[in-house]
Amino acid sequence: AEMIGGHMAQLGKTFPVFECSNCPQQIHCPRFSCVATRVSAAAVHPNIKLLAYSDVKEVEGVIGNYKAKVARRPRFVYENCISCDKCTEVCPVTVPNKFDAGMKTRKAIYTPFPNATPNIYTIDKEACLYFKDGSCKKCQEICPVHAVDFEQKETEETFDVGCVVVATGYDIYEPYDLPCYGYGKYKDVVTALQLERIIDSGTQILGELWKPSDGKMPESMTYIQCVGSRDINKFEYCSGFCCMLTLKSAVFLKEKYGDKLKINVLYTDMRANRKGYEELFRKAQDIGINFIRVKLTDRNVTEEPATKKLIVRAVKENGDEVEVKSDMVVLATAAIPSQGSEEVARVFNISRGGDGFFMESHPKLKPIDTQIGRAHV
Repeated sequence: AEMIGGHMAQLGKTFPVFECSNCPQQIHCPRFSCVATRVSAAAVHPNIKLLAYSDVKEVEGVIGNYKAKVARRPRFVYENCISCDKCTEVCPVTVPNKFDAGMKTRKAIYTPFPNATPNIYTIDKEACLYFKDGSCKKCQEICPVHAVDFEQKETEETFDVGCVVVATGYDIYEPYDLPCYGYGKYKDVVTALQLERIIDSGTQILGELWKPSDGKMPESMTYIQCVGSRDINKFEYCSGFCCMLTLKSAVFLKEKYGDKLKINVLYTDMRANRKGYEELFRKAQDIGINFIRVKLTDRNVTEEPATKKLIVRAVKENGDEVEVKSDMVVLATAAIPSQGSEEVARVFNISRGGDGFFMESHPKLKPIDTQIGRAHV
């Protein structure tokens, strides 16, 4: 990735809420004084060499004496970049921003979000006009520190290390292969992560809610839980955080919009098993969020041609059918092994389970060790 911080940086607000600590992006922001908790501190720490946008190609040796070969991919922007943003102002190309889960756009030369760590711009070679036909060099011409270099090549560095911590994270499942949910067919059917990017204002203030189809605020929305998760035909495991992600955003939105926004949650089991989570579930019920318990299967989303309303049909546990109409549908989708984790497992010789995630040495006695040594899974 171009920056560090993972999915945490994509969340506008988190639960529990303790004054300003509910803003995940403060870990990147130099305005906050708690250096120990800031990702940005890693970029300036004298004992840390930060190599974002890089890949480990080869590891040799034994515990305490490894040699790691790292390939540094070309950003086509040098590290003397001062993030003045002049390059994005003149760039003529606009593409969906992966950091925003496709809900917002960026330029061909970009940084994922303000105060990213490291705060260095990157040129998207697939989108840049220079790499397509050589017709544009505007970013290079306007750069005040001459940081743009279209000829930059991949480089390799070798490091002597004593310990390796593997933290590949996860990806969000996008249910294109489950047509019953209408994802990819109807613009107003989004994943929970896409909703996060819609309502994130870049500050601790909850941003405005809008529909991807027309940019207008919905009057009603329906969450569908366990999309892909706990499904013997997809991913049998519970992803662990989906219920709370839904509760958090639903409560924040209901508190902001009140009776202007009707919220439904179709769930099978609400797994709120940590401190304060059950209380949040009760609060969601008390403030008027409508919870409907349905079967894990027999759920589908269609669109009403005349009104463009999304119709969610499901079956309750007693066999009764339920039909809910709303302007927007949010899918709480599964967490899956991150892209490239198979290659990481090969390079480090780490075993993977049937679900694709790395296997621990022992789930009870050595939960953060691998069979070949110490690692964080």
